[in-house]
Amino acid sequence: MILLQGDDRHHALWQEILDQLAGCFRVIIPESLPDEADLPDWLRTFLDGLGTDRVSLVVGGRFGIAALHFALLDTDSVERVVVLTPSEHEAGGTVGDSLQPESHPLLLLPVEGPCEIVAARVVTFLCGGAPAAS
Repeated sequence: MILLQGDDRHHALWQEILDQLAGCFRVIIPESLPDEADLPDWLRTFLDGLGTDRVSLVVGGRFGIAALHFALLDTDSVERVVVLTPSEHEAGGTVGDSLQPESHPLLLLPVEGPCEIVAARVVTFLCGGAPAAS
């Protein structure tokens, strides 16, 4: 499980997600991140360095498109993707459950509401279930 925090605006939410995921997954949070445009190549190198074959990604808004790009280019490396969006007006919901089997389940989740509820929806999705609607 790799967490790529886009900014520090939602520190409490990221901490809650980390706390909930740490009980179920090995969670990796890189200390320094590239620009969005360089993320796909950087992720490939990062995963190779870790010796990790397949991961799920939880990414902040600014890395959303780049993480999706990586997932589409390197389909064998990505299991699930969660993109945390700044508000419910931008996106919200799951994508991929009804797509072809080789597609990646994707959760677009607004970061509005109590941290515990948003984090619980992330964990539920990553563990194989679809999160309950808010």
